[in-house]
Amino acid sequence: MSQKKPFCFLIVLLLKYKQKCVDKKKDEFLMLSVKQGDLDSMAPLFEKYHASVYRYYYRCTQDVELSKDMCQNLFARVLKFRHAFPEGANFRGWLFVIARNLKYDHYRKNKHIINNTIRTDEIKDETVTTAEETESNERTQILYEALKKLKPEYRDIIEMAKFEGLKYEEISKLNGSSVGAVKLRVHRAMNKLREIYFEIA
Repeated sequence: MSQKKPFCFLIVLLLKYKQKCVDKKKDEFLMLSVKQGDLDSMAPLFEKYHASVYRYYYRCTQDVELSKDMCQNLFARVLKFRHAFPEGANFRGWLFVIARNLKYDHYRKNKHIINNTIRTDEIKDETVTTAEETESNERTQILYEALKKLKPEYRDIIEMAKFEGLKYEEISKLNGSSVGAVKLRVHRAMNKLREIYFEIA
């Protein structure tokens, strides 16, 4: 019995890995179809990624309507520059680079806009929350505040590695740096985030 459990666990891991590979190839195939003029192929990519992109922008802006607008603008930009998608590229990583550039463009054009209010009431319906939910919301607000105080390069590396789940190898290719340099930057960024978080808390 003890020998079967590790074997079954290994099978599950292999199946999950296989599914990730299939999903990755499917994303790239769809984007290549978009690149070749089949714009309908953008629909499943939008359905798959728009929620995570929205969350990314909300963590940056803390503004619901602005995050929705930036999400729409992102996919419009993907369509506009679809011919720039390189064959064999990681679609998720490529999408994140465009999302990050769009964010930078927005803040360069709107340097005077600073939103320090976390409008959690617009994220989910108002309900009677338990003590645990209230505490969780407070921790989330502190985390948002701590992220805002990080240097942009630290905030971006945490977004990629922790929130978007990109692997160090993927980040190194996007940033043009070594895997070791990425690991070191993530380590430093997380230490700084932890330091700021407990200063606020």
